[in-house]
Amino acid sequence: MRPLRGRRPHPVTEKLAVKQKVRLKITLEKYQDEIEIGGEVKWCIPSTNKKDFYIGVKFATDDAATTRKMTALQEWFTSPQYQALRSRR
Repeated sequence: MRPLRGRRPHPVTEKLAVKQKVRLKITLEKYQDEIEIGGEVKWCIPSTNKKDFYIGVKFATDDAATTRKMTALQEWFTSPQYQALRSRR
């Protein structure tokens, strides 16, 4: 499996153990698409509302299409255009 690096924390409703295997479905509403990908929890911290959590995930996939989609997401979330949009909020 090829590891992929995630940059954004993922919200979850329960505390997950570090090294726990997870499977995520990421919905891309704008493109009417989904990415299903497995990975391993690298960290888990409580959110500010004290009932949810955020996790960091190291993704892994052998599927070329999933790798392309995840790479495109990472490029978007780290792009100057996205940063500019985010700073306006």
